[in-house]
Amino acid sequence: SVTTDGFFVTVDAADPLFDPARTVEFLRELGAVEVELCPRPEGAAEIPRGVYWALAVMAVSALLPPLFIARARNHTLEAPQEQPRIHIIKDMDFQPKLKTQRVSMLFPDRLGMRPPVPGTLPFDPSPAAAVDRGRFETGREGEQFLSGFPIPVDAALMQRGRERYNIYCATCHGLTGEGGLYDGMTARRARARGETLWVPPAALTGQSVREQPVGKIFDTITHGVVREGRHTMPPYAVQMPPQDRWAVVLYVLALQRARAPLPGDFGTASRAAVSPSPSGPTAPTEDRAAERGTRESLASAIPGTQP
Repeated sequence: SVTTDGFFVTVDAADPLFDPARTVEFLRELGAVEVELCPRPEGAAEIPRGVYWALAVMAVSALLPPLFIARARNHTLEAPQEQPRIHIIKDMDFQPKLKTQRVSMLFPDRLGMRPPVPGTLPFDPSPAAAVDRGRFETGREGEQFLSGFPIPVDAALMQRGRERYNIYCATCHGLTGEGGLYDGMTARRARARGETLWVPPAALTGQSVREQPVGKIFDTITHGVVREGRHTMPPYAVQMPPQDRWAVVLYVLALQRARAPLPGDFGTASRAAVSPSPSGPTAPTEDRAAERGTRESLASAIPGTQP
């Protein structure tokens, strides 16, 4: 080792007059304790070719995952993918749930579908539990539409029908059920925009609908109306259960009765407010006045409601 009282002396061999043997002898004459030749290889050390190949393979491999992800995400109508997209983060797309006829390790019998518990009875709390499910859910008796309601009719059912009608039906047919181009907000918007494919909603208080049995109206609400291969009225079986659909049918009958009341149904003022105009389709201002009259008439027919 070299200490504070010792040192190294090196001679660079880059000098053209350098002679290894004479240089060693010269250093020993000067009293050098040890002389050692330290040859240095000519040129810089080369990296093995295998390292280059390994780096190239690693670089190409690193590009493969992003390429596969980009290909899986490139899903268009023109080039649909047969396989679903790659999910790096599962979230709730793949839920640990039991599907039909699947195995479950939770139960001793390994059955995911559980049989009814012995000794139990099915229970349906709805008012329609005791009625014929076929008539109640289809509005038909065999091939014929029902002419009467398969469930009890009361003020609560009427009020429920009014609520459902105002939510799902009034946007097109209007609060009075007059339909056409003036009553519903959707119809007025289509008329203002000049929609050429728009079909004016039918007047629910018109003669053609008044002549339909209640089962036919229920069937229309359930399946919608299809004309020339497209729905001019969408089905509402998903949005409304059968009980609510029958409630809407009852409220439609109330709208029809309010528009064409029988003698003695309402007072003179109410009957004059809801009577149709002899001059043809009503303008928006006249229609709103008729709408208010219908509300007053229905309020007098439904206990506990306000116009």
